[in-house]
Amino acid sequence: MTKETFNLGHRIMKALTEEQVAYIIPDPATSSSDYLHSVAWVKVLFDLSPDAYARLVGQWKVNHRRKINLWKAMKNAKLPVD
Repeated sequence: MTKETFNLGHRIMKALTEEQVAYIIPDPATSSSDYLHSVAWVKVLFDLSPDAYARLVGQWKVNHRRKINLWKAMKNAKLPVD
């Protein structure tokens, strides 16, 4: 395998991963008041793709606006939520 082939494969896997992580993040609607599992996954998404993170948080701001503990957990994890 050449270095160019490896780099291309790595870029393809990274792009696929960035898009797929957003789909496997646990929905906060299925949690009681402990959102640490969801927030841990969201942090991975933020590290992989800040754009996908921004889209997800935009959706969550509408769907989960009343889940105060979720937003506190995200702020405690140093994730941008504003």
